[in-house]
Amino acid sequence: MRTQRQRGHGMPAALMAVLLFSVVALCMLQYLQRLAYRQEDMRQYRLALAFSHQALEIYRLPGLRDRLADTLVLPAGWRLDLSAQPQGGGCARVSAGVSTARGQRVTLGEWFCAPGEAQRGKDDAVDNGRSTLVFSVDPARVST
Repeated sequence: MRTQRQRGHGMPAALMAVLLFSVVALCMLQYLQRLAYRQEDMRQYRLALAFSHQALEIYRLPGLRDRLADTLVLPAGWRLDLSAQPQGGGCARVSAGVSTARGQRVTLGEWFCAPGEAQRGKDDAVDNGRSTLVFSVDPARVST
């Protein structure tokens, strides 16, 4: 009887293909994991930005100003820092900073001036109680 030679790839080629497939699959899984992590970072960042804005909006209401901590409920592990620095001329610079559980920080600042008072010579001068939002991010906390 005559035997026929087998055709196709040998064992080393099949092992190389499996190895290459495994490396590509692991790289894709790592990419998807990083993508999910970044998406969660962006979600928390947007949420922190919204909380900072809400804190300034609540501060604007004199009746709720003293109860800001009770009015604004943050997720567990998050922190709100609110500071008001009088700048003279009937104006105050109020900053609302929110830190997330992952260490991201968003700070919004706003000028609050008494009606009719003018603020000149500051960052972006604000007249007659109108406000300017100042947006800042801690670059040390931004991950690449």
